[in-house]
Amino acid sequence: MVTIKDVARRANVSIATVSRVITHKSCVSPEVSERVLDAISDLGYITDSYASGLRSKTTKTVGIIISNVKNVFYNNVLGNLEKSLRKIGYSLFTLYSAENAEEELNSFKSLIASKVSSIIFTPVTNTNHKIIKLALKRGIDVIQLFRNVYDYLDTVAIDDEYACYDAANLLLDHGAKRPMLINVRYESMPNDVVSPDRFNGFSKSLSEHGHTEYKVFDYGVISKPFEKLREEVLAYSPDALIVSNSSFGLDVLKILKEKGQRYPQDVKLVFFDDIDWVAYLEITAVNQNLDLLNKALLERLFTRGDDSTVRYIKIPPVLSVRASSD
Repeated sequence: MVTIKDVARRANVSIATVSRVITHKSCVSPEVSERVLDAISDLGYITDSYASGLRSKTTKTVGIIISNVKNVFYNNVLGNLEKSLRKIGYSLFTLYSAENAEEELNSFKSLIASKVSSIIFTPVTNTNHKIIKLALKRGIDVIQLFRNVYDYLDTVAIDDEYACYDAANLLLDHGAKRPMLINVRYESMPNDVVSPDRFNGFSKSLSEHGHTEYKVFDYGVISKPFEKLREEVLAYSPDALIVSNSSFGLDVLKILKEKGQRYPQDVKLVFFDDIDWVAYLEITAVNQNLDLLNKALLERLFTRGDDSTVRYIKIPPVLSVRASSD
């Protein structure tokens, strides 16, 4: 394990100087401070947030890094997980990365410093190998949630690819001629490094139906360029829409209202995330079973195998079919 002494040696300063840089307790020249911070970054040194007398390697705390605080479905997942962990004497330490690679990095550092036993995270980049491998080296279990990005980590995910295939089949079977997928565009990584991939399911259904006319628009999870979305929807004028999360769905409903279009008369709809308001509005939705997801996460957390096999645990979704897709 990297120590403060290693940092001092790399930066060619005293241990006291490293401590002053870390704690900001006294003035250190910008040049020296930069040298120390570079050494900390190069070596992957992370200070412990607990008292120095703490001898246990980890705590009964699970850390989770969620990519979007505004995602209602994610918050429902958090609520279930926190409740289940509390029952068995564990705490849940929650951080948000805001789809930002640097925030994800900082969240990992905080969780490692807090000596959590496991880190569950929704990857927002494919570039944070160094901090992930540091966590693994420290004996911290690391699990990907919803997105499979790093091929050496276990993943628990909803099978969104199959869900999109199922949704497209439903719409095409109900007579859709101009389907459109409002897909997720990740802010800090290319879409093609992430699985499951909704577009693959969408295109598979189109191919099987011999259907060649369609539109896909990748919509930023955080940036959400509404005017561009509006422009794309108005230009294509779809008769069926698959919308990749409920937050996007609200934006789509605004655009349809502006056009004076109704569902399902003018546009058939399927939304991801079967949350309360989606059900209330009678919109067909991908039901991502929270109980199955929670059970899979808990089983993975507490039945960690000794072998090196990487596990990809997919939770099968179902469509809650309502009036919007008729």
